[in-house]
Amino acid sequence: MKMTNMKKIIVTSIFVSFFLTSMAQTPNGIHTLWYEQPSRNWNEALPVGNGRMGAMVYGGYPDEIIQLNEESLWAGCKNESNADARSSLKTIQQLLLDGEIAKAAALAEEKLISDPLTIRSYQSVGEIIINYGSFPARRRIMEMSEYRRQLDIETGIATTTFILNGIRYTQKVFATAVDNMIVIRIKTDQAGKLNIKLSLTRKQDAICSATNDNELTMKGQIVDLPRSGSSPAGMYMKFASRIVGYNKGGKMTAVNNTFFIENAGEATFYLTAATDYNFSQLNFDRSIDPVQKCADILSQIMGKTYESVKKDHIADHSSMFNRVTFNLQDEANIHLPTDKRLEAVKEGSVDKGLTTLMFQYGRNFNLHYHKKSLIINYLLINRLLQIHI
Repeated sequence: MKMTNMKKIIVTSIFVSFFLTSMAQTPNGIHTLWYEQPSRNWNEALPVGNGRMGAMVYGGYPDEIIQLNEESLWAGCKNESNADARSSLKTIQQLLLDGEIAKAAALAEEKLISDPLTIRSYQSVGEIIINYGSFPARRRIMEMSEYRRQLDIETGIATTTFILNGIRYTQKVFATAVDNMIVIRIKTDQAGKLNIKLSLTRKQDAICSATNDNELTMKGQIVDLPRSGSSPAGMYMKFASRIVGYNKGGKMTAVNNTFFIENAGEATFYLTAATDYNFSQLNFDRSIDPVQKCADILSQIMGKTYESVKKDHIADHSSMFNRVTFNLQDEANIHLPTDKRLEAVKEGSVDKGLTTLMFQYGRNFNLHYHKKSLIINYLLINRLLQIHI
């Protein structure tokens, strides 16, 4: 009897161990957002960031877009406000206390304004465009299958995989705070079959050129045109972006603003960006050279392998991510794409696992992107909890 029980325990332990191992290996983890199609716009792209730089990964094929941000890149210039707000504030307050709402509003509209009335806009650094299957010559028929894009918010790595014309591509993108840059790695499952173009572009106020056999450098300066009610027109913030590439097998060539990778097995790119903004002065500082700042940042990974950079990034990112644990113990729908789960919730279905995922996604996005996501996160989670409760 004891022997029978012991066998049951052993068999059960083996089963549980196998089950847990299988769960650990499944790509559809509780901390993974995943989709069966590329994003159609910026709002559907997957974000990665390190607090200073960010990227939105569209996951497209045969043409991929990765949009780039750097925290200090703004149009406009420093202005001293001349608005006569302080002298009118007490009067406006008293009007409100006296119930003279219309008068208070009119005076506030006149006095509680900035000068200039509006500020210039935040600027994108530019975009990385990756052309898959387009070099040396784009095939007319694109046979694509097994597409998947995902964001593992526990590691901060966005991954896109697909088979295009019989070749499996795997693209990974992450923003490392340890090394202060964005990393892109592309592999194929067949040696010598990676043939792509990767370009660094910006629509205006910048030029990009090959500055080495494996390096592209973008130099720019914001040019503000005259605009009523805004800061003066002129040439203001200077900025730069630099990307270095390494290939395994095959050949890499840098021409103008583009890398051409021929017959390689994999390629890795390290990108950073900088401006001449001085946070201590809250203004431009022409003694700062953005191009040199980029070079200094990239020099820090000399001698480091991709696996070492990724390992350091995951350790750093997960140490912050894992400071908060939240789980509503519902993993029934992790095999479904995230967008389909969200649509089902909108139709009235209950998916507590999605609430868990969105809560952690909001933390992740808020940590590495913009503060406004904290509000978005609160509203989203509040709505999902209302549905479930």
